[in-house]
Amino acid sequence: MEISARSSLSERNAAIYVYIGLVLSGFMLPLDSGGKLALSNVAQIVLLIMGAQLVQISSAEYLVAIFLEISFFVSGIYAYIEYGVLPRVAVDLFFFVSVLCYFQAKNIIERYSGEQLNRAFRFAILTLIPAYLLAGMHNLSPNGIGLIVYFADDKSQAALYLGIFPFLSLLVFRRLGYVLAIIFLLFGMATISQLPYVFAPFLVVAIIAKAVRESKSSRSLLWLGVSMLIILSIAGYFMREYATLFKSLDRITNFLSSDHVSDSAAAHENLIRFGLRFKLENIGNFIFGASPGDFVPALLHSGIDYSRLEKFDPSLIYEGFLYKAPIHSTHVALYSEFPIWVFVMYVLWQFTVLAKLVRARSWEGVMYFISFNIAVMYYSAHNKFYYTFDMAVLSSYMASRKIFDSGNSTRPSIIRHAASSE
Repeated sequence: MEISARSSLSERNAAIYVYIGLVLSGFMLPLDSGGKLALSNVAQIVLLIMGAQLVQISSAEYLVAIFLEISFFVSGIYAYIEYGVLPRVAVDLFFFVSVLCYFQAKNIIERYSGEQLNRAFRFAILTLIPAYLLAGMHNLSPNGIGLIVYFADDKSQAALYLGIFPFLSLLVFRRLGYVLAIIFLLFGMATISQLPYVFAPFLVVAIIAKAVRESKSSRSLLWLGVSMLIILSIAGYFMREYATLFKSLDRITNFLSSDHVSDSAAAHENLIRFGLRFKLENIGNFIFGASPGDFVPALLHSGIDYSRLEKFDPSLIYEGFLYKAPIHSTHVALYSEFPIWVFVMYVLWQFTVLAKLVRARSWEGVMYFISFNIAVMYYSAHNKFYYTFDMAVLSSYMASRKIFDSGNSTRPSIIRHAASSE
């Protein structure tokens, strides 16, 4: 009896852990003006301590984290000797903690998968809707900043954080999931970031896959199709009537109809090109990289002509000398800033996660994985806690389902629990 009670308490604590991770990882506003420490970073440390009571990180996982931390240190030493760039100790420690958090979150979700954990995912989703509605309204109020960023430090980080929830909604809810998926997509589009439009076509594929899988007859599939058309019509009407909330749509339209590339887009494109070039500039750069977080400062001291980059974004150069400029691409940052063996490990890890999703036939997860990896090609997400937590959810919860053949009356456990809760 005591063992059962202890097990129930652990499951409840695991559900609380997941809820905190999903919700607070999106609170990226710095706690102090001009600083970097955010509530999401505090949550990351709290969860690491809390999670230690639920699962133990294995010796092999600790060895991986320690090996990576040593790799970061070696990269920093190289960048200091070669370019005089100061190692970013705080950045190295953040990535070390992130690796541990990834292993811990994945292990907790896999070990305590069950109804309480399902409820945590559903409750987090339902909690975020009013929270983000109110946050968006506050952003646009006279006391706000006049731009929707919700609880993030910029619009694109908010859009990337919200990217997982349309796909997660399809996974943990049945019919309600379609409505919630569209709502979260609209939340993302309400920022002026163009990144939600990367997720949109893949979300359509996920919706179709879910509809085909769960429809018991052609009639139910037809009714679902009609319902989705009604939902999309309402969403389209809302976007037209409140066009000022969806300025990103104008940016997409202007981008598609114009041969001119904005300075911001050109700066991002050139950063990626310089990142690829820097890695191949010499054998040292190729092996050791520029050190985590130090690509732009290393570039400025490398002797490479960066005038083209300065032309499009002079502030980036200024921030680079202050060690504040990111590379604005997760994949290129892992390639140019980290040792080559770390980048190879990163690529293998990504393919491993994708393989798990495909084997489970979790098309919601597959579609989110592809769209998220395309989106972070043009923005840095690896230096945020939500990236770590989302990847843990993706590689455990979203990859744990077994999609049954349409002739099988047994429904996947996650969907069955979600359906019974509506």
